[in-house]
Amino acid sequence: MALLNYKKLLNMKVVGIIVLLLLLWQVDIKKLGLALSKTDLLYIAGALAFMVIHVLLKIVRYHSLLQLQGIKISFFKTLHCSLAAFFLSFVTPGRVGEFAKAYFINKIDGGSKVKAFSGALVDRLCDVFILFFITILGISFLNLFGASSIIISLLLLFLLLSPSIVFFPKVRVCLLPIVERFTGVHHKLTWFQTVVSALEEMEAVFNLRLIPLLILSGLAYCAFFASCHLMLAALAVPLSFQKVVFFVSCASIISFLPISFAGIGTRDAGLVFFFTRDGLAGESALAFSFLIFICTYLFFGIAGFICFMTLDCSRKELMENS
Repeated sequence: MALLNYKKLLNMKVVGIIVLLLLLWQVDIKKLGLALSKTDLLYIAGALAFMVIHVLLKIVRYHSLLQLQGIKISFFKTLHCSLAAFFLSFVTPGRVGEFAKAYFINKIDGGSKVKAFSGALVDRLCDVFILFFITILGISFLNLFGASSIIISLLLLFLLLSPSIVFFPKVRVCLLPIVERFTGVHHKLTWFQTVVSALEEMEAVFNLRLIPLLILSGLAYCAFFASCHLMLAALAVPLSFQKVVFFVSCASIISFLPISFAGIGTRDAGLVFFFTRDGLAGESALAFSFLIFICTYLFFGIAGFICFMTLDCSRKELMENS
């Protein structure tokens, strides 16, 4: 199965750029430039340090997950593969390129492709669940939608947790006839069996041994939000830490939409929406988004590109499988 398909995804990237251009059209460019020119570099240095901690903790989490799966690989190689995949996530819509680390790990380990992919999927789900839960809590405690906030939060919680029923074997067996009836897909097809095998691999790590990984995830995102808070301090934007956590979580989820790369346009639109709703200028939101881009995607994108170019496994083969 192809990891990446640049020809099909290229057109979707343009949407995010168009959104960004529309946002820039609506704000005062001079104010945006002034806000960036007054950025406190000392705060940015601290933000970058916390961002490094965030990325390293996530890689430690992924390495620990690989150990739980019985994939014996050194931490250095996990770091190498993860940063290389981060570069690919930088240039693909919805960060789908991040799953390339499963391909790299499989090439080094030589084990099961399904096991490698399921590990990468569990790693990504840890991030998605944390961001979604923060968003749900934020909607409730910040009363974002007034009297409907609790109802919307419960609905989002249901939508978040309902897919987890596929991890119960008996439920999955009952769902097979339904899937066949409404999709016409026979469950004996190779790709369908691969999906079922991946779910079974994921079941193997969904136990108490996953708790340390969740703790690592929590620590990683504490560092991430601390970094974002320092970026706002560098811009002298008066926003509480609680709102920083909520706004950034929502913007991160929005950036998963496969219509841009590196969250360009989608992240900006999300931050502008929440900032202006809170009485802050759209220029502040765009300046903040620009700093996130610099401290995450640009900094780690360059490091990831170096790792990608120095991988032992063939990059040409990866592109041929795209």
